[in-house]
Amino acid sequence: FPQLFGLDPAGTGGTAEIQTHLLFPIDENLEKEQVQVQVEASIQDGIFPTPISDWDLVKGHLNLTVNNQELTLSGTGMITDLLIDLNWRESFIAKKAEDIQSVYEIKSKIRPEQLSIFGRHMDDYFEGVANLAAKITVKSSGNLVGEVNADLKDMGITLYPISTTKELGAPAKITGNVKYNSKAKNGDFSYSLTGSTK
Repeated sequence: FPQLFGLDPAGTGGTAEIQTHLLFPIDENLEKEQVQVQVEASIQDGIFPTPISDWDLVKGHLNLTVNNQELTLSGTGMITDLLIDLNWRESFIAKKAEDIQSVYEIKSKIRPEQLSIFGRHMDDYFEGVANLAAKITVKSSGNLVGEVNADLKDMGITLYPISTTKELGAPAKITGNVKYNSKAKNGDFSYSLTGSTK
């Protein structure tokens, strides 16, 4: 079952309650395209690999819907010690290079100690919590566009040695944008920070 969606069965797990509906004509020469499929599943303790090593989604409580056109997977899970809300849509009918193949939307709350998943210890610079929202869109060509927004209102920041401070409760936001060209095998990342500092 996971192989239908490009997932390695060895890296997936969990339990699921599944309802499957099939609609097809009674015909001895039945073609695959004549079969209409509707699958609905409730997944508990789900485990799914991600493209990033050691960042598997675990403890997933997810709802899965599959039909002939698309797959949707939504719910909550953990990546390292980060609780996330996930919404994933995968098209089965995207053919042209500019057609949207996959859309991933993630929301989470990040505390300074959790930034260590990026290889940094930030406790000396940040306090409080940042509200994170990310959306990644992948086209059939493999080209990727992503945007990450972090609302920093509930986070205090002190940067050394430049002595810049953003107080807890002061409005601030980081917006990051990433692009990847699969043909040229290159990409770029940019970000902007807006808000009140002193």
